[in-house]
Amino acid sequence: MVDRPQGAQEAQLRLVRRTAELGLSLSDPAALTDTPTMVGPSRSAIPHTRPTNNYRIYRSMDLTSHASVTAQKVFLACVSAAVVGIALGFDRPDWAVVSAMLMLQWGPDRTAGQIRGIHRLIGSLLGIGLFAVFHLLQFHGWQLLVALAVCQFFAEVFAVKNYAFCVIATTPLALLMGNAVTDPLGEVVVSRTVEVLLSVVFTSLALWLWRPGAVAREHSRLVGRAFGQMGAVLGGLATGTPAESANTRRDLQYELLSERRAIQALAEADHATAEARWADHLLVQRTGYHLIDFCNANNDREVSLAELAELADHVRVAKQRRADDPLAEAKVWATRRR
Repeated sequence: MVDRPQGAQEAQLRLVRRTAELGLSLSDPAALTDTPTMVGPSRSAIPHTRPTNNYRIYRSMDLTSHASVTAQKVFLACVSAAVVGIALGFDRPDWAVVSAMLMLQWGPDRTAGQIRGIHRLIGSLLGIGLFAVFHLLQFHGWQLLVALAVCQFFAEVFAVKNYAFCVIATTPLALLMGNAVTDPLGEVVVSRTVEVLLSVVFTSLALWLWRPGAVAREHSRLVGRAFGQMGAVLGGLATGTPAESANTRRDLQYELLSERRAIQALAEADHATAEARWADHLLVQRTGYHLIDFCNANNDREVSLAELAELADHVRVAKQRRADDPLAEAKVWATRRR
């Protein structure tokens, strides 16, 4: 079986070779991204390839970034669940730690994360019940192998369908592979149930109570980064063709996508603040993609000073409009207090 990342890398290299055969402008894929994709590295139209891992890690080195806040929530939920589980006398805190991490690993918003937690709880309880059936039937040898195969099959089938159904299959699978079938059934059921409950409780607390204002601050930061990246693109256009600014265009698209995700998260977490910022969001997106579209349409020629000045004015006007009403959010909070 071909490893997927390796296969994707080979596909990208074939794109590079084919581009060279056609005599088109060729860029070193490593200079644009270190993440295998199916996007040609010399592609001038969106979607561009993803930025490098170094760039994405660097831009996440902020306490309010989505990655940082997610890491904080994972740490707090996992440590809290493990410590309480040990304090209660249970000897498998790893069950609670793994459950908490699986619920938070993708950094879900509060509603989506809570739904995932409920799925985890229901699926785990039903899965423990299924394991109890296997335990009472005293599966051994080929019977145990069949049970493992069936659980693995349904875990794979439901992994992308329904998380609760997937957990129903993975819970007895994990217990059987951990040789829990040789332990007293009552101890396993009680321990596993309590550990799952602890993980769901502390995950929910982390989702709803830990740094609720970080989403709004992260959105403000990303708006600033988007405008900053527009300036980087304009700087590149002042010294070369748009094709020579492929990396800054790539980064600008990434910042615009990140800003869009941030405003969506803000709309779920704080609808009033998101509503106050929605005009800014539309302005950032229109301005950024206007600049990207211009580069796409004029990829291989130098931009005239008049065109560059017009683009710069477009960005400058957008920034000025954003600053026209700095009290917009203050008005929202004042309305709330009333």
